[in-house]
Amino acid sequence: MNDNESANHTTHKDAFEVDSLRPGDAEGITSLFKAVYEKELRFLYSDLDDEREILISNRNLPGSTESEAEMTVFDFAGVCRIAVPAIGSDFDMCMRKIETKALDRKVVVLQAWLNLGCPHVGAAVNVLRDRGHFLGGLLPCWFGDDGLLVQKITVDRDFEGVQLYSDRAKQIFKMVRQIG
Repeated sequence: MNDNESANHTTHKDAFEVDSLRPGDAEGITSLFKAVYEKELRFLYSDLDDEREILISNRNLPGSTESEAEMTVFDFAGVCRIAVPAIGSDFDMCMRKIETKALDRKVVVLQAWLNLGCPHVGAAVNVLRDRGHFLGGLLPCWFGDDGLLVQKITVDRDFEGVQLYSDRAKQIFKMVRQIG
Protein backbone atom coordinates (compact mmCIF):
# COMPACT_ATOMS: atom_id res chain seq x y z
CA MET A 1 0.00 0.00 0.00
CA ASN A 2 1.38 3.42 -0.81
CA ASP A 3 1.18 6.46 1.46
CA ASN A 4 -1.54 8.15 -0.59
CA GLU A 5 -4.10 5.40 -0.12
CA SER A 6 -6.65 5.79 2.62
CA ALA A 7 -9.66 4.09 4.19
CA ASN A 8 -11.17 0.79 3.13
CA HIS A 9 -7.76 -0.91 3.18
CA THR A 10 -7.88 -4.32 4.78
CA THR A 11 -4.78 -6.16 5.94
CA HIS A 12 -4.48 -9.94 6.24
CA LYS A 13 -6.90 -9.96 9.18
CA ASP A 14 -10.33 -8.84 8.09
CA ALA A 15 -13.59 -8.30 9.96
CA PHE A 16 -15.02 -11.62 8.85
CA GLU A 17 -12.17 -13.57 10.38
CA VAL A 18 -12.42 -11.72 13.68
CA ASP A 19 -16.23 -11.85 13.76
CA SER A 20 -16.17 -15.61 13.22
CA LEU A 21 -14.36 -16.30 16.49
CA ARG A 22 -16.28 -18.28 19.06
CA PRO A 23 -15.55 -18.95 22.73
CA GLY A 24 -12.77 -21.48 22.95
CA ASP A 25 -11.12 -20.50 19.64
CA ALA A 26 -8.15 -18.95 21.44
CA GLU A 27 -7.16 -21.97 23.50
CA GLY A 28 -3.43 -22.50 23.38
CA ILE A 29 -2.60 -18.84 22.68
CA THR A 30 0.21 -17.35 24.69
CA SER A 31 -0.06 -13.62 25.26
CA LEU A 32 2.92 -11.60 26.37
CA PHE A 33 2.61 -8.07 27.63
CA LYS A 34 4.50 -5.36 29.39
CA ALA A 35 4.28 -5.47 33.17
CA VAL A 36 3.19 -1.81 33.20
CA TYR A 37 -0.17 -2.94 31.73
CA GLU A 38 -0.41 -6.27 33.57
CA LYS A 39 -3.28 -5.33 35.91
CA GLU A 40 -5.29 -3.69 33.14
CA LEU A 41 -4.83 -6.49 30.63
CA ARG A 42 -5.66 -9.19 33.16
CA PHE A 43 -8.89 -7.27 33.82
CA LEU A 44 -9.66 -7.11 30.09
CA TYR A 45 -8.92 -10.83 29.72
CA SER A 46 -11.12 -11.68 32.71
CA ASP A 47 -14.28 -11.27 30.65
CA LEU A 48 -13.15 -13.79 28.02
CA ASP A 49 -13.92 -17.45 28.49
CA ASP A 50 -10.90 -18.71 26.55
CA GLU A 51 -7.82 -20.26 28.11
CA ARG A 52 -4.57 -18.40 27.52
CA GLU A 53 -1.09 -18.56 28.94
CA ILE A 54 -0.20 -15.06 30.17
CA LEU A 55 3.47 -14.10 30.36
CA ILE A 56 5.30 -10.84 31.00
CA SER A 57 7.52 -9.64 28.13
CA ASN A 58 10.83 -8.35 29.50
CA ARG A 59 13.01 -8.83 26.41
CA ASN A 60 14.80 -6.01 24.63
CA LEU A 61 14.23 -5.38 20.94
CA PRO A 62 15.77 -8.18 18.87
CA GLY A 63 19.29 -7.75 17.54
CA SER A 64 19.00 -7.97 13.78
CA THR A 65 15.43 -8.51 12.61
CA GLU A 66 13.35 -5.94 10.75
CA SER A 67 9.98 -4.65 11.93
CA GLU A 68 6.87 -5.19 9.86
CA ALA A 69 4.34 -2.36 10.02
CA GLU A 70 1.52 -1.35 7.74
CA MET A 71 -0.04 2.10 7.90
CA THR A 72 -3.63 2.83 6.93
CA VAL A 73 -4.84 6.42 7.11
CA PHE A 74 -8.50 7.36 7.31
CA ASP A 75 -8.20 10.98 6.16
CA PHE A 76 -11.87 11.80 6.77
CA ALA A 77 -11.50 10.83 10.44
CA GLY A 78 -7.92 11.97 11.03
CA VAL A 79 -6.96 8.46 12.15
CA CYS A 80 -3.84 6.45 11.35
CA ARG A 81 -3.87 2.73 12.11
CA ILE A 82 -0.58 0.89 12.20
CA ALA A 83 -0.64 -2.91 12.20
CA VAL A 84 2.62 -4.30 13.61
CA PRO A 85 2.75 -8.08 13.17
CA ALA A 86 6.53 -8.24 13.73
CA ILE A 87 8.76 -6.17 16.04
CA GLY A 88 12.39 -5.77 14.99
CA SER A 89 15.54 -3.98 16.04
CA ASP A 90 14.47 -0.97 13.94
CA PHE A 91 11.11 -0.59 15.70
CA ASP A 92 11.70 2.92 17.04
CA MET A 93 12.87 4.26 13.66
CA CYS A 94 10.09 2.41 11.83
CA MET A 95 7.42 3.96 14.05
CA ARG A 96 9.07 7.39 13.89
CA LYS A 97 8.91 7.34 10.06
CA ILE A 98 5.28 6.21 10.04
CA GLU A 99 4.29 8.82 12.62
CA THR A 100 5.97 11.57 10.59
CA LYS A 101 4.09 10.51 7.44
CA ALA A 102 0.82 10.34 9.37
CA LEU A 103 1.27 13.76 10.97
CA ASP A 104 2.07 15.22 7.55
CA ARG A 105 -1.43 14.03 6.59
CA LYS A 106 -2.91 15.90 9.58
CA VAL A 107 -4.02 12.84 11.56
CA VAL A 108 -4.94 13.44 15.20
CA VAL A 109 -5.16 9.81 16.37
CA LEU A 110 -2.41 7.24 15.88
CA GLN A 111 -3.33 3.66 16.75
CA ALA A 112 -0.74 0.88 16.82
CA TRP A 113 -1.80 -2.76 16.92
CA LEU A 114 0.99 -4.88 18.42
CA ASN A 115 1.22 -8.67 18.29
CA LEU A 116 1.08 -10.01 21.87
CA GLY A 117 2.60 -13.26 20.64
CA CYS A 118 5.88 -11.47 19.91
CA PRO A 119 8.43 -11.91 22.71
CA HIS A 120 9.62 -8.32 22.21
CA VAL A 121 6.23 -6.64 22.66
CA GLY A 122 7.22 -5.21 26.04
CA ALA A 123 10.14 -3.31 24.50
CA ALA A 124 7.85 -2.04 21.73
CA VAL A 125 5.36 -0.81 24.33
CA ASN A 126 8.19 1.08 26.07
CA VAL A 127 9.14 2.76 22.78
CA LEU A 128 5.55 3.81 22.12
CA ARG A 129 4.90 4.98 25.69
CA ASP A 130 8.02 7.16 25.40
CA ARG A 131 6.44 8.61 22.24
CA GLY A 132 3.16 9.45 24.04
CA HIS A 133 1.06 6.35 23.36
CA PHE A 134 -1.24 4.84 25.99
CA LEU A 135 -3.28 1.67 26.42
CA GLY A 136 -6.22 1.53 24.03
CA GLY A 137 -7.46 -2.04 24.33
CA LEU A 138 -7.09 -5.75 23.82
CA LEU A 139 -7.57 -7.37 20.40
CA PRO A 140 -8.27 -11.10 20.95
CA CYS A 141 -6.94 -13.35 18.16
CA TRP A 142 -6.13 -10.32 15.98
CA PHE A 143 -2.85 -11.67 14.58
CA GLY A 144 -3.70 -15.32 15.22
CA ASP A 145 -2.16 -14.38 18.56
CA ASP A 146 -3.83 -11.62 20.54
CA GLY A 147 -3.12 -7.99 19.82
CA LEU A 148 -2.65 -4.90 21.95
CA LEU A 149 -3.98 -1.52 20.86
CA VAL A 150 -1.96 1.48 22.00
CA GLN A 151 -2.81 4.93 20.78
CA LYS A 152 -1.67 8.52 20.75
CA ILE A 153 -3.96 11.51 20.47
CA THR A 154 -2.36 14.74 19.28
CA VAL A 155 -5.18 17.06 20.38
CA ASP A 156 -6.62 17.72 23.83
CA ARG A 157 -8.72 14.78 25.02
CA ASP A 158 -12.31 15.51 26.05
CA PHE A 159 -12.63 12.97 28.85
CA GLU A 160 -15.58 14.83 30.33
CA GLY A 161 -17.60 14.38 27.14
CA VAL A 162 -17.36 10.57 27.14
CA GLN A 163 -20.66 8.81 27.85
CA LEU A 164 -20.52 5.18 29.01
CA TYR A 165 -23.26 2.69 29.74
CA SER A 166 -21.93 -0.37 31.55
CA ASP A 167 -19.98 -0.62 34.79
CA ARG A 168 -17.28 -2.58 32.93
CA ALA A 169 -16.93 0.21 30.34
CA LYS A 170 -16.63 2.74 33.15
CA GLN A 171 -13.91 0.63 34.82
CA ILE A 172 -11.96 0.37 31.55
CA PHE A 173 -12.28 4.11 30.99
CA LYS A 174 -10.97 4.77 34.49
CA MET A 175 -7.95 2.51 33.81
CA VAL A 176 -7.16 4.28 30.54
CA ARG A 177 -7.34 7.70 32.20
CA GLN A 178 -5.06 6.61 35.06
CA ILE A 179 -2.32 5.12 32.90
CA GLY A 180 -2.71 7.33 29.81
